[in-house]
Amino acid sequence: MEKIVLSLLSDSELYQKCKIYGLNSKQWTRKFAGILPEVLRRRLHRRRGFSSIHEFAAKLAGMNQSTVNRILQLASKIENKPRLREQFEQGLQSWSKLEKVAYIATPEDEGKWAKRVEIMPQAALELYVQEMRKENNEIEKNKTIQLDTNVLQLSTLAVQNYRWESPPQGTFAPEKKYEKNNILGNIQNEYTAENSTISYENFYENSHEKRTLSFPVSQEAEFQIRLFQQKLEKKSGEKMSLGEVLERLLKNSVCQKCLKSIDETTTIIQKMNNSEKKNPASSRYLPMSLKRSILERTQGHCVFPGCLRPAEIFHHTKRFALQKEHNPDSIQPLCKIHERLAHTGLIQNEELSADKWKIFKEPDTLLLKYRIDQKVNSYRI
Repeated sequence: MEKIVLSLLSDSELYQKCKIYGLNSKQWTRKFAGILPEVLRRRLHRRRGFSSIHEFAAKLAGMNQSTVNRILQLASKIENKPRLREQFEQGLQSWSKLEKVAYIATPEDEGKWAKRVEIMPQAALELYVQEMRKENNEIEKNKTIQLDTNVLQLSTLAVQNYRWESPPQGTFAPEKKYEKNNILGNIQNEYTAENSTISYENFYENSHEKRTLSFPVSQEAEFQIRLFQQKLEKKSGEKMSLGEVLERLLKNSVCQKCLKSIDETTTIIQKMNNSEKKNPASSRYLPMSLKRSILERTQGHCVFPGCLRPAEIFHHTKRFALQKEHNPDSIQPLCKIHERLAHTGLIQNEELSADKWKIFKEPDTLLLKYRIDQKVNSYRI
């Protein structure tokens, strides 16, 4: 191995060494954390003369007891989540980052969270998880309120619809016979059957079933639909109902929108690659006077509602790759965390005033901006 004389290294060379060694250290720490639960499962530490898994981790990797406990808890939490478990066991992501999503991810949506872990910095991921927990808590709170309202309605129905007679001994008995102590339950079943609503999941649960819809259309719309019906029947050689024609129209509409979005994205990305290689500094440079003017709007803070972090990045809400202009109305000062959320497509109403901004649960993948953001994130990973 070549001997390195540190005193002869330039500042740049020394810094590069620090980055390489630091990165390698992180990678090996991730890998060690990933295999630690398997060591515990096999009781390997006992067979190698260590009194506990904590002593094993401390002597071999310098991990303290609290860290080991958190790693083992994480492993048990993602045991039924294969995508997250793979990231953990293979050392692809840090255990502390996976810990942020382990307690909110479910076996059904863990693939989505695994993708979030891959592309989002830890601070941005933590903020996103907090927002999703708030949203979930609000949903549960609203469910509780609705349940309380339903119980009140059911209780009112019980009083209104059931007459009670008072026997001589002073006890009360219902005029109609129901199971003992289940009067409210019987009314609830009747009430639910009469007042049930269709949710998105219930509607598509039996998607093979045919449904009947009735709605008015103009003569021109009817003519166009029937004209399309004739073309489809001529092409397939079979009779088609108007329902089948409408279904085909809807599918074609979505597909065309996707294809158009992809074509536009390809063109934009090609232009971006060609133009930015020529003169990236002059194309993206913001004059200092413009920066000062933008920062004055928020007194130097991030513009996201409720965020008091200092602004670090001047963010083009319409994406500079799509509109090569420095319009102060579409440039917002953001902290690094919210800028990362913006480039993950997770800020709702981004092109409106900042007081209307919210965190998206899922990005709109059909937006052209989303595809530009994916390219930006691919450079950052």
